[in-house]
Amino acid sequence: MSLQYPGELIRGIPNSDFIDNEGRVSALLFQFYDVDRLDGFSEASINWYDNEHALELTLDQKKQNDNDTYQFKVGAAIISRVRLDAARQSPNAKGAISYERRVIEGNPYHGNILLKSGLTKQIRTMLAGNIAMCTERIIYR
Repeated sequence: MSLQYPGELIRGIPNSDFIDNEGRVSALLFQFYDVDRLDGFSEASINWYDNEHALELTLDQKKQNDNDTYQFKVGAAIISRVRLDAARQSPNAKGAISYERRVIEGNPYHGNILLKSGLTKQIRTMLAGNIAMCTERIIYR
């Protein structure tokens, strides 16, 4: 899987509720949304950090219904794919976390972190915390 993915991925930070007072990313940043997928996973949208343009595109993204407001007002969390791969292999996460590249119109870097659907809220929260621990750095706006 790793041959087609860069070493880092980007998760936009919409507001300060997702960062604590000491600058740590909260597990809340990794909320997964159920969509009609045939593979049984929920999605958290990311951009693959292929190059600096991927970060620029993320930070320049505007809200869908408001072209004057940035979607990610705080900035972006940079996640290590190597650390994410290690988290995916832990006994508590085995088979529950994955990722994909899913290009969308206007964004060739788009993808998703995937979480198995149907997990209990407690397990989802634990796994979201594990993903948050893979944060390498935060790029503030």
